[in-house]
Amino acid sequence: MFIHRAQIRMREIDKNMQNITLPPDLSVAIGSEKNNFAVKAKYYQLPKNSFSLIISGLIWTVLSGFFAVAFLGPIFQGKEIHFTSNGSATIAGPGNFGPAIAPTLVIGVFSLIGIGILVFGIYSIDLSLNRLLS
Repeated sequence: MFIHRAQIRMREIDKNMQNITLPPDLSVAIGSEKNNFAVKAKYYQLPKNSFSLIISGLIWTVLSGFFAVAFLGPIFQGKEIHFTSNGSATIAGPGNFGPAIAPTLVIGVFSLIGIGILVFGIYSIDLSLNRLLS
């Protein structure tokens, strides 16, 4: 006799249904009606994971911003910066920004990573709170 997979799955669900106890508030709301089904649910993502993402994103962004201000601040003030590149002393300034392009790109990438983590944390907490409140 051929039994379809969906029928086997339904039998497994029926067996599991008998083991599920409903929360007291739901049992009161249903009353004496028969339980046809119950749904097990959980958070898609816990809100505490979102908070850790937000804190990590903030720390990453603040540290990247600190390095950006420390490295590029003098250039924006019209001064020169002195640093070592490939073992030789290098000077970059408002008129000669070429040597500072690579460090600026690295700082920019790290800043974008921090902003991305922060935005994803805010987006994920919005998702988890919307699912929690709806």
